[in-house]
Amino acid sequence: MIRRLLLLLPLLLIACSAEEGLEDFAMHDDAVVLDVSVAGSTTRTYPLGTTTQQALFAAGDQIKLATAMGEGDESPDDPELSSYITYTYNGSTWTSPDEDKYISWTSSSQYFYAYYPADLYTKADCSNWSDYSYYIDSDQSTLEKLAACDAMRFSGSEPTLNNSRQLSLTLDRTTALVTIVFDGYNNQFDEMPTISDVKIYSLYTYDRSTITHLAVTPYHTTTTVSGTTCDTYTAIVSPCATKKGYALLSLTATDSDGNTYNLTATPDDYYPQLKQGYSYEYHVTVGKDEVLFNSITVKAWQDVNANSAATAVPSVYFNSTSSNVLTVEWLEENITARGMTLYFTGNKADTQVLNVLRSFLSSGGAGEDARLTIDFSGMNVPYVMGALNSCTGLEECVLAASGMSGLPSAFFQNCTNLLRVNYDNVSAIVSHHLSYTAITTLYAPKATYVGQGGLHNCKHLETLTLGVVTYFDSNALSGCTAIKSIDISSSTIVPTVYYSESDPTTNSFYMTDTWSLADVDDFTIYVSSDIYEAFCDSLENTTGDWYKNGIRKKHLKVKE
Repeated sequence: MIRRLLLLLPLLLIACSAEEGLEDFAMHDDAVVLDVSVAGSTTRTYPLGTTTQQALFAAGDQIKLATAMGEGDESPDDPELSSYITYTYNGSTWTSPDEDKYISWTSSSQYFYAYYPADLYTKADCSNWSDYSYYIDSDQSTLEKLAACDAMRFSGSEPTLNNSRQLSLTLDRTTALVTIVFDGYNNQFDEMPTISDVKIYSLYTYDRSTITHLAVTPYHTTTTVSGTTCDTYTAIVSPCATKKGYALLSLTATDSDGNTYNLTATPDDYYPQLKQGYSYEYHVTVGKDEVLFNSITVKAWQDVNANSAATAVPSVYFNSTSSNVLTVEWLEENITARGMTLYFTGNKADTQVLNVLRSFLSSGGAGEDARLTIDFSGMNVPYVMGALNSCTGLEECVLAASGMSGLPSAFFQNCTNLLRVNYDNVSAIVSHHLSYTAITTLYAPKATYVGQGGLHNCKHLETLTLGVVTYFDSNALSGCTAIKSIDISSSTIVPTVYYSESDPTTNSFYMTDTWSLADVDDFTIYVSSDIYEAFCDSLENTTGDWYKNGIRKKHLKVKE
């Protein structure tokens, strides 16, 4: 595909005589009048400043800008470096230092490219938008040096060609912000040690093979946590997934006797991936033989990123280890917004974790309206009956991919705002396990059994997928009046269902006053072709339990 640039000299870089001056240049009919903002009103000049400061550009800030046209619906290739013009902010407007040149805006389908700071294009490999590793400086020990690494860019089309030719660009950050907060020191130290030579590492993988592991001297300040002054170190790093064996933090601790301890901290695989435009605050405790990650708070850098689907809702990681105890007070301090995600990491979990969560999330608790997502994928949950019963503040729960085949009865019972759970590895939906929840879809491809009241009164449940299911106990799906389909196509025999002559209301599929699934419109049971005929034969027998539970031949369909 042949593509043409709008700014290749001398054709489309418009020239003016020196006598015209900047005023005439800016008033040219086709000239771009630049208006620049940063996602979340945050500029690189004041990356850690106040809200007011972060909305400002400083006089002397420079942005390199170019434009290009593609063919049809295809976006153009990046312009060559010679096609860019540098704009400088003079305190009120953006102007070109070369008054004889400006960018012409003539088409509604025109693409624009911008780099901030202006030398980003020459420092980074901009043939690959994700490669900004070379812009990370190893010395970020002052606020000015930290800000100098805050690289931003824009690439896109401006659909509306306005008469004023005012081009409004919203720049996105290309890096991630990492902050380390030293919560304290464990009892291995008799007195508070001296911390020195702190390094935060910027990890970058090029072509998925070559790894750059840059030691950065961070910006040091202090912050107050729960009334205690804590040392804080901040650095700007390349966005990258955490990799096993590569440290995020290193330091030297010196005790009161002059003994030194060289320590490194390496995140586990289930720790968060560092994404561009996001902020990661790690709280750590230092011992003589390890640095423990207590918790991690993840949120968009200054809470907003223009191209991020997940907007301002932060998430937090809690390291569940023997030396890091979850408390209701910690949850109250860290679960600060509705809809957050709480990730659990570490291999140790005990009943206290579940008890604290239930106290926080249940009716009357501080988090009863939190709409929290709990992610247990980094640890195995203790086998505790009714562990999260009546947690109205719980909206979603993610379970570990392995080691979680069995969950006890009433585990999520009465979690009335629970919308989503992953049951990919769960072998049975036991007694009252999900009763009175708000789930709409349940995919449990390994579940072979639905226990007594297992899904009782899940009034919003529409689709249910099970494994080689053998039995539906009493009231297994009673009250699931929104049900549309049950997929048991993995089963090789017709499952058994519960039916009581003396009390029809205890039957597996009791729905209404007439207790029949036939009263649920558009209801389908998907089965395999292997059992379809046998299932139909069983329904010819009007005394059969499936028939008495309200199932008719019209409800059966072979899964394609």
